[in-house]
This record gives sequence, structure tokens and C-alpha cells, in this order.
Amino acid sequence: MKYLVEFHYGAQYYKELVDAASPFEALDREKHNAVNSLASYIRELGGDSAGVVQLADLTSPTQFQLLICSEADEEDIAEWEAGDKIGKVPRMTPPKLYAILDVACFAPPLRTIASIVEYARELTAGGVTWLQYRNKVGHTREMLGHARELRRVLGNGVTLIMNDRADICMAAGYEGVHVGQDDLSAEGARTVIGPSRILGVSTHNLEQLRGADAGPADYVAYGPVFATSSKRHPDPIVGLDGIRAARAATRKPLVAIGGITRANARSVLDAGADSVAVLSDLLSSPTKVAEEFLRLVV
Repeated sequence: MKYLVEFHYGAQYYKELVDAASPFEALDREKHNAVNSLASYIRELGGDSAGVVQLADLTSPTQFQLLICSEADEEDIAEWEAGDKIGKVPRMTPPKLYAILDVACFAPPLRTIASIVEYARELTAGGVTWLQYRNKVGHTREMLGHARELRRVLGNGVTLIMNDRADICMAAGYEGVHVGQDDLSAEGARTVIGPSRILGVSTHNLEQLRGADAGPADYVAYGPVFATSSKRHPDPIVGLDGIRAARAATRKPLVAIGGITRANARSVLDAGADSVAVLSDLLSSPTKVAEEFLRLVV
């Protein structure tokens, strides 16, 4: 029997077709080949491969993970033969406009699943392709219901990011999770979502940003850039100079957040941000405003 086995170590992957009597035999046999191949590959990239061997017992899922060990059909075999056997896991970079849907911005009578989904549809009609769902006022059942309905209605054409809750990210089939400084740690979130989903981290000073840069995040958010009313107790404003300093401190995709509007978005991108996260300025006429944003930032 042929089994497709795929391991990930950080941002690297290794996949192989294995002839074995059972998936357990395939896993046991191929784990050692994966370790040796990934170690060689990382050395070729100029990295330190020592950790691969240390983590080969699979006890540290944030680094060395078994992603697949399943019986291979003809389609799997054809895909394996046509693709690379080892390489880097593709990571998605946030687009210029990264919209945030915050349930707290809806007045309680309008805080219905129908209103929330309709607002999301209007955003995507205006060209939004990344949408973060944030809900700090509801309970878990409500959040999961909203998240699943957004996934169902918006389909797979929109990248959906769950704020804070890595468990709901998985349950709703979202592409990733975004965590803050007071939420589940980036390492903990990566343990929950695995190596293939997107992980973003909010930071508010250079010390936090450098910590996020050294961790498992795929992108780093930095702010608030300007004064913001979307948070009850906002962190100190970092300004455009803060964005320039953040750009110099990380090579990861940089998402600027906090008080960003159509009037200042271009200056934030010019200061070094790869993307602007926008909440308040999209609340009125979301389709029209999203279109205006995209004309300004692209």
C-alpha cells in the first residue's frame, strides 16, 4: 500500500510516497528520512539544522509536525510526482487593505448574524479579500455561529482571520488567527492551528515587535499609528516614525493598525507598512469606502 507522508519543520516541508503495510509503519520509517532531508535542506539555506534532530520525536508540534499520513490515491500520486518533495511552506502576505469586522461596532439591536454577514458581503463587494472577525462582547457559541456563517456565505474567495480564538479558527475552517499581547501566545496559537494556517500578532512597541519577529508569526501588526476609538484603552500612538522604525526592525509582513483612514493610509504605506488594517472608516457605506481605499493604496 502507498501512503503519502508529509512533515513540516517551521516553514519547511518534506513529503514522500511510502510503500508500507500500515500508516504506522510508513510514519515510523519516513520520520528519519524527513529529519535527514530537512536538516540538509536547512543547511543549504544557510540555517541551523541542529534543532531538527532534537525535535524529531514530535514532542514540539510548533516546530516539527506530521501533517499527513494517509493512503494515497491516483490524484495524490500524480500531484506528488509533479511537485517538489521538499521546500518552503507557502505563506500568504496580507493585501494592502486588511478589513476588520468588530461585532462591538454593531449596536445591540443590530448585532444579529444577518446584519454581520450582510456587512461582510458589502465589504467583499468593494474588493476586500482579507477579513478579520473580532468579537470581544459575545460568548463562544455566538462567535462560532457568526464565524461559520461568514465562512459559508463568503466561501473560499475571502481569507478569513479569527481574532484571538485559535480554537474557533479551526472549528470554523478559517485561514488563520490573530492574537494580541494579552491573548494566547503566538507559540500556543501555532500549536493549535498547525504550520499551514496564517498567524498574526499585534505589537505596540519595538520590544514586542522584535519578540514577534523572532517567533512563529507570519505577519506582525504594529500600532496604533494614530488616535483610535475602536479600543477602550488604546496603547500609546506610535505615529509614522514608529512605522518606519518597525519596518527597520522586521522583515516579516508589517500591518499598520490604529486610526487609519482614507486620508492617511497612503502615508502609512509610504512609511514602510505592507498593509493597513482598517475598522472604523469602513463602517459607513462599506462597499463604496472599500473601493475608495483600494484606489488609494494599490
